[in-house]
Amino acid sequence: MPVMNNAIHLYITRNKDNKDTRNCEKILLYYQGTLNNALVGSLTQYLRKKLDRSKPSHWKVHTIFTEMAQNIALYSADRAIFDKNEAIGLVLVKEYKDTYEITTTNLVTQQQVYLLKTRCEEINNLNTEELRKFKNQLLEKSTEINRKAGANIGLVQVALIAKNKLDYHILPLDTERAVFQVSVSVAKS
Repeated sequence: MPVMNNAIHLYITRNKDNKDTRNCEKILLYYQGTLNNALVGSLTQYLRKKLDRSKPSHWKVHTIFTEMAQNIALYSADRAIFDKNEAIGLVLVKEYKDTYEITTTNLVTQQQVYLLKTRCEEINNLNTEELRKFKNQLLEKSTEINRKAGANIGLVQVALIAKNKLDYHILPLDTERAVFQVSVSVAKS
């Protein structure tokens, strides 16, 4: 995991314009380690306690956080062999004056890189109505193929809820793995 730690530090303090993002008002949640569904649930409960429930955005933030953390649990290529083969990744929720930013980082295989890049670009190029149609197409396709595999709608759902583009980065580590980081901002109002 030391390689991932260095890559995470590189991305965690910079945004897509290479500006330092450490000037957030608060870090509401930071976790790096193994992730499973039970832990995602516990982290979500912790985050809910930290959010301002008077703002309509609190529901969006914890829903997006849950979706993104579950993506790590399902798809991370980094697994803790000693700990029930559980996924390893990082989740971070920052609070700024007018927004929240949810970020996840995990290792992916080189085979996943093309799919992730294509999916993120496709999502970012669609408007809200097109995203809804795309989500429905994915749902229909998933029921035709295999319900167990999931509908692969997580990132689409995140963009729909956030009403914002995905900010993603892919950092190749070697011939087999890359670091995938995705962030999304949610307006507080």
